[in-house]
Amino acid sequence: RSWGPVVGGFRPALTEKRILGPRKGDAVLVPPMEWDPATGAELAADFVEVGPAGTVESWTWVPEPSEQHPVDHAFAFAFIRLDGATTPLLHAVDAGSADAMTDGVRVAPRWKGTRVGHITDIACFVPGEEPQVDGTDEGPSDEAVEMMDYVASITYRNPVPPATDRAVEASRQN
Repeated sequence: RSWGPVVGGFRPALTEKRILGPRKGDAVLVPPMEWDPATGAELAADFVEVGPAGTVESWTWVPEPSEQHPVDHAFAFAFIRLDGATTPLLHAVDAGSADAMTDGVRVAPRWKGTRVGHITDIACFVPGEEPQVDGTDEGPSDEAVEMMDYVASITYRNPVPPATDRAVEASRQN
């Protein structure tokens, strides 16, 4: 996807451990959007810094993450309204256990040690008010993200009912 002026302005701020959202009247949209979701009008790159902490509005627990998930152990996906934002951001929360998650819990970002200007520069959110850094804070990468790669896969499990096996066998006999 191409980077417009709004998303293009949001990305470099992530490398500096800052989260920006564009103004839309009195609203501040995070994650940022190039277009007004209500009217389709182009939004100006008029940014407000939000967060970094926020409040969980709703969440779901992921007990067994897949290879596509941002965390390799049980975690929550949550809608997080960052301080100063009008819209919630969907992101992972590494809370340790489902018992630590509630609507209204405060969370802060855990930044990656090296950041490239991608939403995944926020490794996840963690309970509390203070941002963390995963490993050593090496700052912005020498190379910014030019293309977003996404690997997706899906596994289907469709058990074959015994009646289908009988029908296939019967059709072979005719």
